[in-house]
Order: sequence, then structure tokens, then C-alpha cells
Amino acid sequence: MHILVFDNGQNARETLDITTLTIASEKLHIFNGDMNQPESFSAAIEGCIGVFHVAHPMPNKELDEESVTKKSVEGTIGILKACRNAKTVKRVV
Repeated sequence: MHILVFDNGQNARETLDITTLTIASEKLHIFNGDMNQPESFSAAIEGCIGVFHVAHPMPNKELDEESVTKKSVEGTIGILKACRNAKTVKRVV
């Protein structure tokens, strides 16, 4: 199982919770990614047959609704391209 973490300074606690699962030490591979660099998704997706895309940029004072929407769409397109390029992904949710 692969998990792609976008580190915005808040994910350290969430990742720690996941890694405490018994099966995690054996089967969980954690990858770091950057929503602004879609090419960073490829390593996590390579070899996978299914992808659950649940990431979404969180708005802050610097980003307006249009910017958040644009970033979300670009991130989703990056995930889909990485899935296509992997040639192993059969389903994206």
C-alpha cells in the first residue's frame, strides 16, 4: 500500500497515526509530494492498480476561491496523468 503525503507542516501528526498501525511497518510505503509539482506523484502511483485521490488544497489568507479551485483541478489532472503514465492503474476513485 502506498500513501502520498503533502507536507504543509500539519501532516506530521496524521502520518504518525497511520504508521502506528500494526500492518504499516510491513506493507505501508509513504511518499512525499508537492501539489505544485505534479511530477512528484509518479513514484507513489507507480505499480499501483487503484488510486484513491482524497487530497484537496486548503484555502488560507493568501489564496482566494479561484486560486484554490485552480490548484485543485491542476492537482487532480496531475494525479490522472501519473495514473495514465504508470500503465498499471485500473481504477481511480
